[in-house]
Amino acid sequence: MWLSANSPLQWDGTNPPDVIQVPPMALAEIYYQGNVPPAIRQGREEFSKGALYNWMNNTVYVLDSTNLTTLSGKSELAHELVHYLQYSHGIDKQVACIKELEPLAYKIQAKYFFTYGGKQLQMDALALLFASTCSTLYL
Repeated sequence: MWLSANSPLQWDGTNPPDVIQVPPMALAEIYYQGNVPPAIRQGREEFSKGALYNWMNNTVYVLDSTNLTTLSGKSELAHELVHYLQYSHGIDKQVACIKELEPLAYKIQAKYFFTYGGKQLQMDALALLFASTCSTLYL
């Protein structure tokens, strides 16, 4: 399997997560566990997640606007499958916070994008830093 060959996480393909496409507000409901901030619910702020892995029900949720047959869609799915493998291997219990799981997922997503698309995945370095740093301090 490509993920096992390109990451330190082994997987034999058994017990794959379900993949379900949902509208943006449904994804926000899952992410915030039903407590979506009013600013997002009222449309004053954007919910910026495109996908997430829910370990409680072994499901990857992806925005219904994402085309999973494209390079971008497949690379996003690869990112979430890394999280599936991290939880399967108990890596989530070895980090200070779940944000520390992001660097490997982004690395594998970028590798997938380059391997199958021949180009670099465009990522904002500052956004990546915030996405992967455990902190209660926000600027």
